[in-house]
Amino acid sequence: MIADVDEEFTVDEATLAKARKELTEGLNSAVKNLIVYKDDDAADGGDDAGDAYEGFAAFLATPRSADEITAKISSDKLKEDKALAVLVQTTFTENIITELPEKKDLLKKLVKSEKSVKGLIGGLERLVGATHKSLIPKFMRILKVNPCN
Repeated sequence: MIADVDEEFTVDEATLAKARKELTEGLNSAVKNLIVYKDDDAADGGDDAGDAYEGFAAFLATPRSADEITAKISSDKLKEDKALAVLVQTTFTENIITELPEKKDLLKKLVKSEKSVKGLIGGLERLVGATHKSLIPKFMRILKVNPCN
């Protein structure tokens, strides 16, 4: 039969801390594996392909219109998925949930294919996992904000 349930359950803080640390390390290693530009980009765009994305990030340091951003991506011949990852990492802050709807027009212009969606999600993963770790518990909520509709 069922024993008396008067005994108190306790949480082993050491085990909980270890589990959190392992989860964080796992997430950190996963984030480190997300690369905005890879060696194959260098083959496509020369040795300075990485510099093109760094230049794009610098370009985004000042507020730009959607048309300016799409023109820059075209003129620099950037891959849209990687440009989206850079855009997310440089444009959004810890207030991303309120900022996403404000960038609706821009994201509608840029998110055109499955590959660009992957770039958007990759940028979100880097933003949350590497830059604003306080957003990790809110990541699913961020994904549910759909500015592209």
